Amino acid sequence: MLVGTVLGGSLLHGNAASGQNSGLVSPAYSLGSWFYIVKRNLLVLGLHFCACMIGALVGRRHRPLPDSWQRWQVLDRELPRWMARGARIYGLAATTIGLSIQLANISAFTHLAPAELIGIVSVHAIPELVALFLPFGLLLYSTYREDLHRLELLVWQSMAISLPIVLLAAAIETWITPHLIGAALS
Repeated sequence: MLVGTVLGGSLLHGNAASGQNSGLVSPAYSLGSWFYIVKRNLLVLGLHFCACMIGALVGRRHRPLPDSWQRWQVLDRELPRWMARGARIYGLAATTIGLSIQLANISAFTHLAPAELIGIVSVHAIPELVALFLPFGLLLYSTYREDLHRLELLVWQSMAISLPIVLLAAAIETWITPHLIGAALS
């Protein structure tokens, strides 16, 4: 995914105004900035959590409806396996495209090469992305193995691991990364 993001960020023509508004390059070292980053990252983590819980629900063994629900029998079918593969491909593609667009925009604003920018922000981006994509990665791995019956428990455990990492990565993004980007631009 990292190679795809750098490649996509290199091929796309970014919008410098969007890169400036990313908050990554502005030296705002306040607690309010930290809360904003935490809020944004918790939104992404929450979306991944919901996607995983849907995957856990869909992945449960199919049990037919009781006979008293006869009129709903048309809707009561086991989902085909190709849907899990399609969801996995869609999730990977959407995530890679979104990260590539952000990388292209920030690169356009800073005039840094996407690979160089990835190297600079990796101080906070690696723990942040691991924390944000841990539940999503569990979903991808579980759908690949077609083993979704334990996913619900694993998602809750991954959330407990991810939350402190998200808080720490937001602190690094607020108080350290702007210094690193400023040094690279000097």
